[in-house]
Amino acid sequence: MPPRRQQTQASSSTVRDPQPLNFEDEDEAVSAGNEVEDRGERAAYGSKAQRYYEEALTCYMTYARRPNCPNAAYNAARVLHILADGFYMPQKACAALLEARELYGLALTGAKSAAAQQGAQSGEMDFVIDVASNLAATLQSLGETMTNHEDLLLRNLDDARQRVVAIASEAAGHLEDVATEQDKTLASQLRDHQEPSAPATAIQDTSQASTDTSTPPNFEPQPAPESSTVYSSSLISPSSLLETLSSLHSLYLSCLLPHATNAAEVQEAAQRMTAVLSRAQDYVAAWAAAGDWGAKQSPDDDWAAALSSLQRGNDEAEVAVLRSLANLLGLNNPPSDLGSSAALAAAEEASRLGTARHTAIQALLADKTALSTAAGQLHASQRSSFWGRKVQELTEQAEQAVTLARCLLQFSFSHESGPALLRLSFQLATSASQLYLYLSSLLDTTSGTGGSAAVLGSKTDLNPSSLQRCEIFASLSEVSLLRSHQSYTTLRNPAVVNNSTRTTMQDNAKVYARKALAQVGLEWVLTEKETNASKVEQRLLVTEKRGSEVPPRGFEAIETQAQALMASARACLHRKEFRPEGAASVPQAEAAELEALAVAVRVLRQGRMLQRGAEDDESGDYISRQGWRIALDPKVWWDGLAEEESAGAGGNVRPEEERFWRSQWPKATCLAGEDGAC
Repeated sequence: MPPRRQQTQASSSTVRDPQPLNFEDEDEAVSAGNEVEDRGERAAYGSKAQRYYEEALTCYMTYARRPNCPNAAYNAARVLHILADGFYMPQKACAALLEARELYGLALTGAKSAAAQQGAQSGEMDFVIDVASNLAATLQSLGETMTNHEDLLLRNLDDARQRVVAIASEAAGHLEDVATEQDKTLASQLRDHQEPSAPATAIQDTSQASTDTSTPPNFEPQPAPESSTVYSSSLISPSSLLETLSSLHSLYLSCLLPHATNAAEVQEAAQRMTAVLSRAQDYVAAWAAAGDWGAKQSPDDDWAAALSSLQRGNDEAEVAVLRSLANLLGLNNPPSDLGSSAALAAAEEASRLGTARHTAIQALLADKTALSTAAGQLHASQRSSFWGRKVQELTEQAEQAVTLARCLLQFSFSHESGPALLRLSFQLATSASQLYLYLSSLLDTTSGTGGSAAVLGSKTDLNPSSLQRCEIFASLSEVSLLRSHQSYTTLRNPAVVNNSTRTTMQDNAKVYARKALAQVGLEWVLTEKETNASKVEQRLLVTEKRGSEVPPRGFEAIETQAQALMASARACLHRKEFRPEGAASVPQAEAAELEALAVAVRVLRQGRMLQRGAEDDESGDYISRQGWRIALDPKVWWDGLAEEESAGAGGNVRPEEERFWRSQWPKATCLAGEDGAC
């Protein structure tokens, strides 16, 4: 979460509740907002936390739009970003981010004015950097929200792409400004700290910005353990510059690459990301040559975290670029069209990346105790954040392995090395499955040896850990279906993949999907088979709280639960329609479960209050109308599935399944007034 901006001498008066809002000045309003915000942080998530954050926002807004009140504007924008990312549904989140963008603009203007009047030594330049960095982060979130919900937020998709690209360009400009200021200050600091007898080690200004250092830096180095130095009075450190470049790389990855419409635009986005990483590598090399200055001058753990962020960004970008190229090179077309030189080159890149990722995952799984040993060496207060980072990193590795496995499967139909690509595809899918199982053990608090990474207990209510478990089991279900693809039976080792093992994988997919639902209290969708009107009403009453309570991570949590519901439906469909030859099949049972799931989806989408005619966005039905209705929209689900699995030749979505998701499922789950002839 972005840091708060408080005046050096805040009001000493007792902080009042936000009603009535009769603050004497900006300091008092900001102080009151900070106090209420503390309560939101303690509540962490849910409607209670949202209420506190909105009360804090009300405090900040009393002065946010007044002249010369950048602190209030900054804090108001910051809380709007928190609400948008962790509490609001897409439409409201977009509106909040747009307002945050405006308020950050006011804060930036005020901060620059103060810096110009008071000089760099006043510390106001730190505030300028802070505001600009957070403004860029807000713009990136806005771009990502528009990208993920273009159909909902922006009717014309061409205009949507242009708008997101413009937002990304604006954010990149702010990040370049931040990087320029950081580079200028750090170059001056490095010169000041080098030994007088040693020649100066220049840091190249890769952004081609001015290196004028006539304004002295506003911080002094302070001693730290092991002769390292940190800057206690400034946000500018070597690690912070790397973090800025990492943010720029992430911006191009999430807001430019998804909107590439041809191979040339994909390559352009890739080149921009490569250039950013090259700049970062130049800084790291220059600081290493100066006696490991970068690590020594960065706050504890920040240097390693910044390097890790850059490496993970590079890993993610490699796979994302390959996937974008694969989609654009015609993977949805007949295999005969996949033999172009560009497609062959992409297949070779997929093979290279896939081999490296498979090797890395297997090395990690071979020594599972390494992470526990590393965690054991940390202070107890550091272990939670350590496991949080590791779970995120391992999840990213598993997701990338699955993406590469899908690409390799599709390329295997036309490449001359098809059998080798197919074998590597299956190995990667298997490695991803093994890694997900390891992750589930880290989050399993019911196991005597597991639960190391669990933040909260094993209850099935919505909390960060239960949502992570839900996401992992849903992913395991999807990987199991991928591994059951009939093409893998052509491998030379029938003992590994045959009709019997494919049957087991389909069965596992259903088991994992059920486990995913159980993690978040949605197991009722599997036990209640009745579909008449009275049972629907009962379900509405049973799920009344689920339909109105704000979950942890906001809309992202609803998407995770929707993923589990749809994974369960897909597993049932495969067991009903695509059983391998000789496998036992109970189509009536699977059909009944699909029908029950369709009713559950319709119940969650329609919401409890809509039936009573409520239209107020602030009612309990708000979560259903802007959350479940979007996440479980049949078109949204199909579009995502088609993109991931590459529907058509070489993909894992058969024509029969495509017809089911395009026609039968929408009819079974749509609401009154929607297309689909409910």
